[in-house]
Amino acid sequence: MNSPARPRKVRLFFLLLVCGSLMVIWAGYFISLYVIRVNALNDLKSAAQTESILLEDHASRTLDTVSDRLNSLSAFAEPGEFYRSPHSSQALDNLIYGDRMVRSLSLVDGSGRVISSSSPKNLGVKLPLGLMRNTLSVPEPGNVRFGPVLPYRDLEQLALGQVSDHVKLWLISRSFSHGRKNYQWVAVVNPGLFENLWARVDKREVLGIALFSYRGELITGLNLSLQEQSLLLPGLLQQSEGESHGYFETGPHHRYFVAFRASVNHPFLLVVAGDRQALYDNLSRRNRKFLFIPLALSLVTLMAVGLLYRGYKGYESTAREMANQNRAVSAHLMVSEASPEGRIIAVNDALLAASGYSREEVIGQTHRLFNSGFHDKGFYENLWATINAGRIWKGTLRNARKDGQFYWVSATIVPFTDVWGEITRFVAFYTDITDAISISQKLESERRLRAELTKIHQDLVGIAHTDPLTGLPNRRAFESYIAEAMGMSRQLAKPLSLLMLDLDHFKEVNDTHGHVAGDEILRTVSRRWAKLVRSSDMVARLGGEEFCMLLPNADLGRAKEIAGEVLSVTRVPVIWTGGDSSRAIRVTVSVGLASLVPDSETSVERLMALADAALYEAKRSGRNRTSCAQDG
Repeated sequence: MNSPARPRKVRLFFLLLVCGSLMVIWAGYFISLYVIRVNALNDLKSAAQTESILLEDHASRTLDTVSDRLNSLSAFAEPGEFYRSPHSSQALDNLIYGDRMVRSLSLVDGSGRVISSSSPKNLGVKLPLGLMRNTLSVPEPGNVRFGPVLPYRDLEQLALGQVSDHVKLWLISRSFSHGRKNYQWVAVVNPGLFENLWARVDKREVLGIALFSYRGELITGLNLSLQEQSLLLPGLLQQSEGESHGYFETGPHHRYFVAFRASVNHPFLLVVAGDRQALYDNLSRRNRKFLFIPLALSLVTLMAVGLLYRGYKGYESTAREMANQNRAVSAHLMVSEASPEGRIIAVNDALLAASGYSREEVIGQTHRLFNSGFHDKGFYENLWATINAGRIWKGTLRNARKDGQFYWVSATIVPFTDVWGEITRFVAFYTDITDAISISQKLESERRLRAELTKIHQDLVGIAHTDPLTGLPNRRAFESYIAEAMGMSRQLAKPLSLLMLDLDHFKEVNDTHGHVAGDEILRTVSRRWAKLVRSSDMVARLGGEEFCMLLPNADLGRAKEIAGEVLSVTRVPVIWTGGDSSRAIRVTVSVGLASLVPDSETSVERLMALADAALYEAKRSGRNRTSCAQDG
């Protein structure tokens, strides 16, 4: 009675399986598109607000640095030091060395004429007297004025009227009086550097970033069209009147969302604006590429269900064939069969011979009969959880013979099921691996011994190549590394730079503060230097207060930058606590720099000699400076 109905139920089951699977696949696809769109929009909004905080802070800090520099010059510098000295341009250029934001720093007299400048081309330029009165905000922070943003590169082009479509300057000034005369320090700021930073920070074209004055004048911007600026400006000016930061949406159908922050100390609004429609368009173009996924899954589902149905048709005949194979396997391996409750219902002769039990002693018992006590309770719980879930378990067991002797087996336990997937018995196949385990244990013991010896050797090598005071590589490690670096640079035709460092008057530090303080200074400055270099570079202590930096693939310009950073971090006082008091100990360093592209004639000794000569020149020239070697 049930036989004709069962095939119809199976076919109906497979039909429902196909329809249900396809519905799940396509429903999941469209839901995923919706979720991706919502999440992408939320992420972009969050990114806009986060970036507005970070970029406003960066812009404020940058302008703080310029303002502080102008205030310091106005408070402490005398004008005569700069426009009477023949080296005034170099002195001002040194003040802004390494500052990419400030293009030039100039001293302007009361008539508006540039009397000293870090850029000699600006000397003598006459600035309009009312130029700096055109401030971008009122009131101004402190006594520093933020002038207009103009389409020039520097004061020279401003005076000549050489307008540029791609370069802007932003004037920042600080007025002061000396004697009975009025002067101004004028810094020319490059607002385009903000755009360069923004382009590196956020490469998403759907986010626009801009600096606006409090009156809505564009200072600089990225990815914001004129149409988008006109749409968001009314809302921006309205929102910023009462709030220092905020978020609003504007445009048709709230297309644009805007996060803004007003600087506390400077006259600008940092704006990050997102284009909702552009985001959706990008997602649509990207998601078209993933349409193949539901199509492929649908095809795979149809094929899989077809294979399952075909497998079902041949299941019964396959089960019969498997029984025949089982008999063949049992003749070769140790085999046991157990009921779903774990009672042994069958064993073969090979297992009886290995265990020493008779068939009557085994049938009806559980496999605890062979338990040697080696494996813990959790081991067996995991085994039973695996096979009760219908999965095959493979592992290694230590069993006990009837006479108490142990033997090892590699076991595979297979849950056997009926046509409907119900477990009917567990069949275990065993291979005796006692001899293999014994050999493995001996090999493992030997491997551990070799590993311990290798570690001891590596530790000894590390100690021999490490300076015990600073933890830096010592002279031996440096000599080994510079030889390798020289060979690699010669082979690749890449530059190799060497900095020789020597702390100035270090003997006086030891005599004044003691050798313990001197050791602490060596440790502190060496840690600072080590943070300045790449993982491929080396900072080493050659002895005493002598150190060196080896910079593979670093040209002269990069080496000079590192040397400047070395001088800067060394000048930071070292706080030494000795006894009941703390002291700030100041030290400086002299740097000798040599950089070259090695050829077949270049030796390590030549490079070191050049760097040593440069170091000697730095010492002779007054210390606390960098001297570059002249090869040839």
